[in-house]
Amino acid sequence: MGKRFAVILLIGLTFFNLSAFGFWLYRKYATERPSREPGYPGRMRNMPLWKQLNLSAEQLTRFRQAQRIFRFKADSVGRKLQIARLELLDELLQAQPDRQRIDSLLESISSHQRYLERYLVEHLLAQKTYLTPEQQSTLFKRMMAKIKRPRRRHSMSPHNPKERGR
Repeated sequence: MGKRFAVILLIGLTFFNLSAFGFWLYRKYATERPSREPGYPGRMRNMPLWKQLNLSAEQLTRFRQAQRIFRFKADSVGRKLQIARLELLDELLQAQPDRQRIDSLLESISSHQRYLERYLVEHLLAQKTYLTPEQQSTLFKRMMAKIKRPRRRHSMSPHNPKERGR
């Protein structure tokens, strides 16, 4: 009886694996998957931004230099923001949290976020000086699509619609 069960199980698992493989092949090659970002067909959303903008050699040089400087400054402020958030959590974990310290840390976090937003605006205004109107439109469409895209939440989040009915 045990040998017969093993053979039936082996045949069943083989059939299941072949079905799964066939389904995967069908999904990969036979169906058209819609773009996640409207206005950006096919794999364009995976292309580097500079390729999507179709920059000239001079524009590409300026773009890369501006991006490098922006990333350096933004990463620096981002690290300060992360440190302030960690300090806030440490303070909240104290048996008797200091309200003045919490307020100070919240102000620091707000200041860093405000600086990042202002710096981003300055960076975008500088980019507009060397981009054509079509390139600007492409850039801002990409940014708008990224902002509109919903963020993924942890599956146990109370804001997750799948978890609300439970």
